[in-house]
Amino acid sequence: MTAPLLEVRDLRIEYRSRRSAHVAVESASLELARGEALALVGESGSGKSSIGRAVLGLQRGSTRVTGTVRLDGEDLLGMPEGRRRALRGAAIALVPQDPMAALDPLRRVGDQVAEVLRVHRLAAGAAARERALAALAEAGLPDPALAQRYPHQLSGGQRQRVLIAAAIVAEPRLVVADEPTSALDVTVQRTILDRLQALTAERGTGLLLITHDLAVAAERADRIAVLDRGRIVEDGRARAVVAAPAHASTRALVGSLPQLRAEPLVAPAPDDAPVVLRGEGLSLAFGHGPAATVALDGVDLALRRGQSLGVVGESGSGKTTLARVVLGLARPDAGRVELDGAPEPERGRSRAFRRRVQPVFQDPYSSLDPSHVVGHAILEPVRALARTGRAERRARLAELLEQVRLPSTIASRLPGELSGGQLQRVAIARALSVGPDVLVCDEAVSALDVTVQAQVLELLAELQRERGLSTLFITHDLAVLRLVCDTVAVMEAGRIVEQGPTAAVLAAPAHPRTRALLEAVPGAVAGLGPGAGLEPAEAAAA
Repeated sequence: MTAPLLEVRDLRIEYRSRRSAHVAVESASLELARGEALALVGESGSGKSSIGRAVLGLQRGSTRVTGTVRLDGEDLLGMPEGRRRALRGAAIALVPQDPMAALDPLRRVGDQVAEVLRVHRLAAGAAARERALAALAEAGLPDPALAQRYPHQLSGGQRQRVLIAAAIVAEPRLVVADEPTSALDVTVQRTILDRLQALTAERGTGLLLITHDLAVAAERADRIAVLDRGRIVEDGRARAVVAAPAHASTRALVGSLPQLRAEPLVAPAPDDAPVVLRGEGLSLAFGHGPAATVALDGVDLALRRGQSLGVVGESGSGKTTLARVVLGLARPDAGRVELDGAPEPERGRSRAFRRRVQPVFQDPYSSLDPSHVVGHAILEPVRALARTGRAERRARLAELLEQVRLPSTIASRLPGELSGGQLQRVAIARALSVGPDVLVCDEAVSALDVTVQAQVLELLAELQRERGLSTLFITHDLAVLRLVCDTVAVMEAGRIVEQGPTAAVLAAPAHPRTRALLEAVPGAVAGLGPGAGLEPAEAAAA
């Protein structure tokens, strides 16, 4: 038999701090062959990313790792750090979950992709720049002008594609992809996953795909390994694992997958409900002259009390820019935002507006202070915008943690000690802390595994029903949108090209962009997920 590309045996990972010790992975063993894709799936905190970091050698100094990790027979855990650095980026590449934490905000993205080649002495000068542009094009960014931009000038999906270009530019033997498409719309997700699959087929690259999306894992991986509380509880061929799951954790993941034909969790807002938040003629361009990029082009929106308005579109269509303008984090070139019919100041939002309209950002890592425990972060809006005593704040913190299904002990932990999904729930708890009327959710559940995602979506629906909460819900996941949004607006190139009741738009899309988004939904081929039980053509019209 051919020796495996990656071999992991009896891996144990323990995180230590001055306050406590936490075993993240226990007795984990797995193999990955050349040209094979293995998906690690499981709930947030199950140990998926910890295994990926151990393979890459990216643990914090306080982390203890024991066991065996070999690449092409070479012991990764026992080798000198200098040798490990030489392999990292050239032989083993990472596509991380968080593009803003991984990219240097002060350098152009094209230079950051080319840097991989220069550091490992694979190319220099013009040759490195040309290979960087080719990698960006392969990752879905064919416009050479984008290579000259800084990370903040790109959308979340575009930044993620930059990370993928940096990972593939050196043609590594192994790619560790940690939630590589969680922030991408379904059409771009399909392009990225096609590219990663081509690496395995054409070059024999091994792919360790860490994901909470079981539909993606079933379609794109050869094998699936399921983790539960740090242990691998099931490992087998992808289609067999999802078709006949043997372990309770796998069955729970399969059962929690959202469906395009599922019954919605929310009822439509009454037609006569008052408009609580309105945007009129919102326009914004980045840059000047012929090179300017139009992010918003005369967008109108009206959010009624108790309504959940979903905004979908490809990466770069203007969804996040719309959220930033509504929140006052970006100033439009034209148009205005009103709360209860009163226009807000052009330069920033009033104190009352900030209390009543709260954000839940796409990226929890960059929205939390890494030096403060999460309990402090959750109560930050309360301290800034409400007058409460210490005892009241403690009670509020306990209530919020319970609402987002987090244990009370997590309040004393730092953001770096939590998984991505746990951090996203902390961000949601913080937004709810001052009892807002409107939530602006920018991919608020994109980092969550399907079981926790279902709990959070039920929570948002419950808040909407009981408190008349209004939600502007920006997402790339049409099945999630179907569950929690009674109305949908589809964006393309800064414009709203289709809008209407969610069920009607998904059943009979009128615009080509809406039809393209539906056709790219994963799950139909694998027999689960949004297109479960449907032929691809039927899934597109579900």
